[in-house]
Amino acid sequence: MKRSALLLALLLATGCQRKLPGPLECRTLAYRMFGVRMEQDLDDPRVRAKVDEQIHECLVTPYDYELVRCLEQGVRARVCQNAFVARRLGGDAPVERGTSRFR
Repeated sequence: MKRSALLLALLLATGCQRKLPGPLECRTLAYRMFGVRMEQDLDDPRVRAKVDEQIHECLVTPYDYELVRCLEQGVRARVCQNAFVARRLGGDAPVERGTSRFR
């Protein structure tokens, strides 16, 4: 009985796929957005504050991998942001100017 329960749990765990970016993806995304290439770039307190804020926002906002892939491909951040907002709002809703980066 225990063996079958363990097998079922293992199958369920391997079948589940995370749909939202995790901490490492959020850090990578923030680094790309603010041009951080080396840890020394974070010595500037203003850059570090912006990066930290973006990482936090990424973790608490339901970003999707489409946004992450868009930024990884080198597309301008504003284009990726607008597409993300449009997807979140249902596709046809206008994107509000002057709002937070991805909200």
